[in-house]
Amino acid sequence: MNTIKKRALTSIAVCFMACLMFSMPVLAASNSFSKTTVKLNAIDGGVSQIAKVSSGSVLGTNPKITQVKVYLNVASGTDPFDLYIESPEGTVARLTPSTKSRTYYVTDFVCENPKGDWYLQIENLGKTYDPNKLYPASTVTATITVTYSY
Repeated sequence: MNTIKKRALTSIAVCFMACLMFSMPVLAASNSFSKTTVKLNAIDGGVSQIAKVSSGSVLGTNPKITQVKVYLNVASGTDPFDLYIESPEGTVARLTPSTKSRTYYVTDFVCENPKGDWYLQIENLGKTYDPNKLYPASTVTATITVTYSY
């Protein structure tokens, strides 16, 4: 009788561990990183400060970017602007996004090494659609997600 209880308990424990193993996400082998900038403000045709975000640790000896996704959280009433993104390898991509919050996919960095510092900046385009504004203004927070293979 004791042997049957031990086998039953062992079977239950093995089943529980297998279920746990297959349902837990694997965090150690992540192949992407996501970073959010400080709030970027630009007025009357000017540029914002440059936001620097770092990749942190990147896995592999020869990682290559497969996708760059940028979510722009655009403040209400923001006027038209351009977004500039510079990769660690020095490639600069320019977007002229909507004045509404949404996600953009940038292909300019595909096959580059993602490791290092990324720089983001906005430039106000110097025009406004609101006749009650004294000057055009743009306010944006960006979240960049870089996916890579290694």
